[in-house]
Amino acid sequence: MTALVTRDAVLPIVSVLADLRGGTVAQLVSGLPPRVTYSDRIAGFPTEDSKTVIAWLLAGDAAAQLARIAACFGDLAGTPVRIDVTDGVRIYFADGDIIHLRPSGNAPEFRCYTEAADGARAQELNVAAFALLRERILPAAQKG
Repeated sequence: MTALVTRDAVLPIVSVLADLRGGTVAQLVSGLPPRVTYSDRIAGFPTEDSKTVIAWLLAGDAAAQLARIAACFGDLAGTPVRIDVTDGVRIYFADGDIIHLRPSGNAPEFRCYTEAADGARAQELNVAAFALLRERILPAAQKG
């Protein structure tokens, strides 16, 4: 068998999962909670500013990080419950919303990816996260 294209390689896995649950792939998917993503970027955002923001959000231990994130995003997204720092800062909130902030790897840009139960909420999170970044987070991070 020749190698499958990455997206096509997922189909056998999903098919097995559906079979194990005793249903079809469509039934498996219909049982998942609705999730919608939205992404945008700030072009011309200096890489050094991106690094400053990420370092500031991740300063201290896990409790300090969550407290800082709650102070920044709590009014927008509620209580942060965990973060993943694999690629920037991916913040998981108690209600299921996600805000993922990261510098671009190849341009002076800052990116934001959001995930929510519907498209309007995902876009709202994204727009508001960028507003907070410009108005409060970057200035605070630059002050140290």
